[in-house]
Amino acid sequence: MCGRYSFQLSESEVSDLTGSAPSPFPEATYNQSPGVPIVVLDSDRQWDPMPWGAEIRIGPARKRLVINARSETAAGKRVFREAFARRRCVLPASGFFEWRRDGGRGQPFYFHPRTGPGILLGGMVLEEKDTAERRVVVLTRAADRWMEEIHHRAPILVRPDRIERWFDSALDGEAGVRAAAYPDEAGVLDRYPVSERVNRVAENDPGILTRVEWSPPPTQEELF
Repeated sequence: MCGRYSFQLSESEVSDLTGSAPSPFPEATYNQSPGVPIVVLDSDRQWDPMPWGAEIRIGPARKRLVINARSETAAGKRVFREAFARRRCVLPASGFFEWRRDGGRGQPFYFHPRTGPGILLGGMVLEEKDTAERRVVVLTRAADRWMEEIHHRAPILVRPDRIERWFDSALDGEAGVRAAAYPDEAGVLDRYPVSERVNRVAENDPGILTRVEWSPPPTQEELF
């Protein structure tokens, strides 16, 4: 869920969303993928480039790159507990991609704000104990009925007018979500299908965001 997003915001648009802007200002990207540094506004109101995804140990000799975490269970997981409570952050974006799976490869959709230039993806900053490296993980929630037509999970969308509540360390993570995130996706986002080019991380140009023709496959009832 939320494995790619786009960023084409101007410096003034980011400042309108967050109250400040990073310097140097990042270049536009149309197909941002995990595993590389992205610009993040942390709970100290500092802009900091950090890798998207944290290496989480899942066995004696195995690690896995985790790019998303469920907000409903983050407080109960040792690896996320402190970051969810004290180190919440936001990622400014123009929109994000999600895939509808119908038994095949999946059809990508682009989700973007109904009004305004961009959105704020809610995340948390994890700190590597051995190296002190900071990495960001995007927080997700159960999708509303509209979003669930494409995918059952959605990113936490932080309201720009409540960003201070999101950063408030007096609120635990779950309270922060309730106080600062939009309650659903249908009232905030619009969507349309895009080319499968987005599946290839090397593809990164404005054409990625072009609407394509697509029809949902017939349901079982429609086949008979």
